[in-house]
Amino acid sequence: MAETSDCHANAPAPIDTAAWLTPVLAGLFIIGYTAGSIFVRSVPIAARFDPVRTQYDLWAAVVGSLCGYALSAALYFGCAVVEIARIGARVRMAPLAVACAAVLLALVAVFAVFSIAEAHRPPSTDSRLASQTWQISIGVAICASPGLLGFLMVRMIAVDNESWMEDGFCRMRLVMRVRMELRRLLNVLGAFLTLIVIATGLRRRALLSLDPHAALPSDAVLLYGLVFAVLIALFFISASSALDVRAAQIVDEFAPLPQPDVPELSEALSRRNDLAALVGLGGSWRTFQAVVVVAAPLLTALIASATGT
Repeated sequence: MAETSDCHANAPAPIDTAAWLTPVLAGLFIIGYTAGSIFVRSVPIAARFDPVRTQYDLWAAVVGSLCGYALSAALYFGCAVVEIARIGARVRMAPLAVACAAVLLALVAVFAVFSIAEAHRPPSTDSRLASQTWQISIGVAICASPGLLGFLMVRMIAVDNESWMEDGFCRMRLVMRVRMELRRLLNVLGAFLTLIVIATGLRRRALLSLDPHAALPSDAVLLYGLVFAVLIALFFISASSALDVRAAQIVDEFAPLPQPDVPELSEALSRRNDLAALVGLGGSWRTFQAVVVVAAPLLTALIASATGT
C-alpha cells in the first residue's frame, strides 16, 4: 500500500484551513454589501418608492447582502477551483476551455430567456426597476460562475484515467477528497439560491406595496428559484454521476457482489455497504436534496415569514 503522502488527493490543504480566508471574505462582504445597497438606492427609479421607503430599503439591504455574499463566494470559488485542479493528476487546457464555455453558455441562455420575457412585458415600474438594476444580476452571475466551473472540473478529474492509476487506498482518498470539494461548492451555491429567492420576494413586496394592483404573481418568485436550482442540479449531477462511476469501480474491486448462495453473504454485503458509504456511492442525490431541495426552500420560508414577504 502506498504511503498517504504519495496520494494526489493529499497534495493541497483544504481552503477552510487558511488563516487569511475569514478576514478577507468578511472584508469582501462588507465591500459588496455597501456597493450593492448604495447602487440600488441611487438608481433613478428609487425615488418612485418614497411612499414605501421601508419596503424598498429592506429589499436594498438584501440585495446588498447578495452582492457581498457573491463577492466573497467568488474568492472562495476561485480558491476551490485551484485546489480541485491540484487534486487531479493533470489539467488539460482543451477540456478546461470547453467547461468554461459550457458555464458561459448556460448563463447566457438563462439571461436570454428572462430578457425575452421582459421584452414582451408592457412598460411598468417593475420593468424600469429591472432595466436600471441589471448590473446586479450580471455581477452575481459572474461571481457564481466559478462555482459551476468547479463542478465541471470535478467531472474532468472523474473521467481522467490518469488520475485513477494509483492503488486502492489512494483512489479511495481521491474520491473522498473530491466529494468534499463537491459538497462545499454545493453548500455555497445553495446559499446563493436562498438569497436570490428572498431578494426576488422582497422586490415583489416593495412593488406591491407601491401598487397593490400590479400584475406580479407570486409564481414569478418561485420561477427564479427554480431556474437557478435546475442550473445547479445540471452541473452537480454531471459531476457527481461521473464520480459515482469511480466510486462503484472501487466498491466492485475491493468488495465485489457475492454469489447469493455463499455462506458469508451477510458479511460480504456488510463490507460492500460499508465501503460504498465510505466513498459516498449513492449519496449524491441525497446531498443535493438536503442542501438545495430541502434546506434552501426551508430557510427561505423561515426568513420570508419573519419579514412578512
